Amino acid sequence: MLIAGQVAVSLVLLVGAAMFVRSLRNVQSVDTGMDREHIVIARVDINARGYDDAQLANTTRRIRDQLAALPGVAAVTFSEDGIFSGTEWSTTVEVPGFAARAAEDTIVAIDQIGAGYAHAISARLVAGRDLSVGDEDRLPRRALVNQSLANFYFGGRNPVGEFLRFDDTVAVEIIGVIADVRDHELAKQPRRRVYFPFLHRGDTASIGAPSSLHFIVRTSGSAGVMVEPIRKAISSIDPALPIDGITPVTRLMARSIREERLVARVASAFGILALLFAAVGLYGVMTYAITRRAGEIGLRVALGAQRDDVVRLVLRDAVRLVGFGVAAGVPIAFATTRLLRTQLHDVPAVDAASIAVAVGVLAMSAASAVMLPAIRATRVSPMEAMRSGAAR
Repeated sequence: MLIAGQVAVSLVLLVGAAMFVRSLRNVQSVDTGMDREHIVIARVDINARGYDDAQLANTTRRIRDQLAALPGVAAVTFSEDGIFSGTEWSTTVEVPGFAARAAEDTIVAIDQIGAGYAHAISARLVAGRDLSVGDEDRLPRRALVNQSLANFYFGGRNPVGEFLRFDDTVAVEIIGVIADVRDHELAKQPRRRVYFPFLHRGDTASIGAPSSLHFIVRTSGSAGVMVEPIRKAISSIDPALPIDGITPVTRLMARSIREERLVARVASAFGILALLFAAVGLYGVMTYAITRRAGEIGLRVALGAQRDDVVRLVLRDAVRLVGFGVAAGVPIAFATTRLLRTQLHDVPAVDAASIAVAVGVLAMSAASAVMLPAIRATRVSPMEAMRSGAAR
């Protein structure tokens, strides 16, 4: 009963570990809606130098042009929030013809970006056009929106040319719709988002002046080799400008799912530990059982039983123990994995694949643990076994 209980607990832990590993792989391979392999993010503390509006705009443009001239750079833009870096900002919006049913319906995420943003990150343009240099520092303000926002507020209508209102006074014209981009969290659906020009007139307190600056550089080759050239290019414009970090976006993505990776590793460690205990326990029980049945096994051999017959005899007893454990563990696994639904990404609460993998690993481990006692049983001398049985 103890061995069956160990097997049941091992199965539950192995199923949980398999589900967390599958969830982690799903998160890592999710479609982000952009080029994740060739983007480098350079975080610059643009406010540390005390630039006024004109100096801010001039320095930002000069750095952009300097980065764009680097060999191996395919496109450059910039953003207040960055990609998998910076912070997230939200504000309320009014959409003509849309009746909000709850306060959350008026909240949208915002970012302030540079010209050519969609092109630079390789986001798909669904409708309209990308932000251009001509859209910066002009009124009325223009903006891009993502597809989630377009679908939520405009349904099946093309929102290009429509206006969003902020602070009841500022009208922003939609000039383009880009496909949803997972730019801050891999495991969550993209939020409704508006992309304003980073360089603009201070025409609204609701949106305000940008507080940080992230240059987004898309390379034509390996992103990692461009880190130092990017650092030198920024410093050549203003050596005193603080650079908070220059990091390939793949590394930033990996940092964003550290918690998911840690949970998967811990769950796997517990599963392996439980599997080891079950295997050791099964090995000990079967070794003890064979010792107890030495006389019976010797008699069977004396009467003509072959080695395969003895092995099957031992394995049958082991399979019975493992079967009891699996029978008890599967319902428990079904019950406990339902509690993990909120922590899993694209993995069903009842995941047949994870259960099948867990049962398969457990079966192979049990077979390995039992094989050595089974082989030993075939080497029992009939005469010694019968004398041992008579003595008992």
